[in-house]
Amino acid sequence: MGILRIASTALAMTACYSPDARNWPPAAPPPDATPDAPHPDARIVTDARIDARIVIDAPGPVEVHVQVMGPGTVTLDGRQSCTKDCMLAAEFNVTTTLQAIPADKQKFDRWTSMTCAGQTATCTLVLIAPVTVSAHFVKAD
Repeated sequence: MGILRIASTALAMTACYSPDARNWPPAAPPPDATPDAPHPDARIVTDARIDARIVIDAPGPVEVHVQVMGPGTVTLDGRQSCTKDCMLAAEFNVTTTLQAIPADKQKFDRWTSMTCAGQTATCTLVLIAPVTVSAHFVKAD
């Protein structure tokens, strides 16, 4: 998935000239003219130059909305972390790891999001769109 951006475009074209352009539509061609032949009084002059570059920008970071339920921390790739409700940024289309780390006398219980459902305290995913994940922590036995 990429964003298509036209970086620069230059277009130069001279105009078409016909002596009967002021009297549009032009007079009918002579009866002996072929159907695809230009009008005998028309003169067409064109000079077109096109210089275009297409640049595909890499998408920016993908937002990961993290909700921490109970005493604990969620880290993203070991660099970003939060202990409450926060927004983290992951790289687009790159394997990302969320780690749920319980506080003292707590344990990780579960993820309640489709993104990490069924995974252990370590959730591995590849993000191409914003997601919300919730990590639940409970008192250890």
